[in-house]
Amino acid sequence: MTLEVGVSESYRQLQADSQLWGANTSGWCSQVFLIIVRGRPVWRVDFEVWQHVPNPTLSPRTRACPNTVFKSCQHAYLENDVVHGARGAADA
Repeated sequence: MTLEVGVSESYRQLQADSQLWGANTSGWCSQVFLIIVRGRPVWRVDFEVWQHVPNPTLSPRTRACPNTVFKSCQHAYLENDVVHGARGAADA
């Protein structure tokens, strides 16, 4: 498991970091927990869980098309003291 917390990085930079953790850890990193803190216009904290999931591509499995892909599977956020979400990324 890896924990990536970002205040100064953009959301896209944190997503790219998650992809790197999932792709370049020789299989020992099974999940990445992203915590994104934003202060404007209101305080908001996003939580995401990234993990290996079956590759939806229908082409034959090769090195270029692996059996799994590393992607965001769960997302929730805290805003104005209320938790929203805690659902799968496909539902977001």
